Amino acid sequence: MGLSSGDLGVRGGSANDSSAMHLGCFEWQRRYKGDRWEELPQTSQCPEGSRAEKDVASYFVQALENQSEVFTISLDVQPRDVHRSRQGWTFNEKPKKRAEIQFRQLQESDKLDFLGAMRNELSSYLEHEAVSIASRHNVPAERVLGMRWVLSWKHVTDPEGVPIGQKPKARLIIKGFQDPDLLSLKRDSPTLATQSRNTILSLAAALKWNVALGDIKTAFLNGDQTVERNIYSDPPEEVRKMLNMKPHEVLRILKAVYGLLHAPRAWADKLAKELEKQGWIRSKLEPCTWRLYSSEGVLCGLIGGHVDDLLCCGAGPHYETKIQELRACFPFGSWKDIQKEPAMFCGCELRQNPDFSIELNQERYAEGISEIPLSRDRKNQAQEPVTESERKQLRTALGSLSWRATQSAPWLCASVSYLQGCFKDAIVEDVIQINKLIRTQRQY
Repeated sequence: MGLSSGDLGVRGGSANDSSAMHLGCFEWQRRYKGDRWEELPQTSQCPEGSRAEKDVASYFVQALENQSEVFTISLDVQPRDVHRSRQGWTFNEKPKKRAEIQFRQLQESDKLDFLGAMRNELSSYLEHEAVSIASRHNVPAERVLGMRWVLSWKHVTDPEGVPIGQKPKARLIIKGFQDPDLLSLKRDSPTLATQSRNTILSLAAALKWNVALGDIKTAFLNGDQTVERNIYSDPPEEVRKMLNMKPHEVLRILKAVYGLLHAPRAWADKLAKELEKQGWIRSKLEPCTWRLYSSEGVLCGLIGGHVDDLLCCGAGPHYETKIQELRACFPFGSWKDIQKEPAMFCGCELRQNPDFSIELNQERYAEGISEIPLSRDRKNQAQEPVTESERKQLRTALGSLSWRATQSAPWLCASVSYLQGCFKDAIVEDVIQINKLIRTQRQY
């Protein structure tokens, strides 16, 4: 790959700090001298700290200071080490997923984009009649909750799942921890178990049913109204301006909107009520699965629900009719037939083959699990306790491996369980073993 001097970044130091450069991954470098190209020493053969390595570092520093210099650098990298972000390309660093954005730190052009996203979010609230404007007069102060924006960049991918850009996403949430009824609310909400998901997929493959994945748009705003609770909110300034609200006015919360702790439960009850109204039968053992029977009493459809994501499969005119009723009942952001294109469901990619067999993999997720960086000297301190920074990364790595083990790689369970038991008194050797496990799981 070609990099200009302006594109060549120095991680861990400035351009004037040659000691901050790590040159071990460069296969070769060249610099311009007079009217010819002079090939520099092979850094991979230079002992660490040698004169030759320092000379190569000084050449790079000079080139960074001189905009007329151009480099061609050959790097041995894996696809998982290269990421594209809004700011450019990133190497050997896992990009933050949906990190929250601070509006005041955005560039002016980005602020306009996010203001548009805010308007769209507020329009969803109004369209679903989730809020209304009310006077603050005679409203107890403890029943007026705070509200804020959660801003993030949402990745946009092509049909193959490759990131091609990003778009602004704005979510208006209420500060549910201020709810005066917090301790009396029913907050438990079921989610689809891994075994239930696998059972649905196995039945679909055996019965030769098509499988589709649906994502319900602004799911929580589609719930039933809960006006009897008399909850109000003091909205952000942007909302006040968009709605031309007066200083003494507040928003009355009519539904279990984002941020309220019982919102997932309210949405689950709404989904169950609508499905049962349309003829689906809820499982008594697994509350997130529903069955559909034909007029002859033959099973013809199954649905598994995980919050706002639905896994649907079935066949026959009765099933098709009920699916059309479902899609008319809720606004779906996407609906994908996995026999035509692969789709993601709870972090796993699903694909259905022409013979109706189904493939489930977490290849992209596995590639995205980052190893814990250790220097050569640190690896030699195998019996030393881990630092706080290493412990934090250790917790993240174990959590990622545990999710992979339970979803698609049961052969990891024993190793992950053992390493989790070592977490409290972890030493460097445990970090080395976790890094080995991360590399191994990428191969399967």
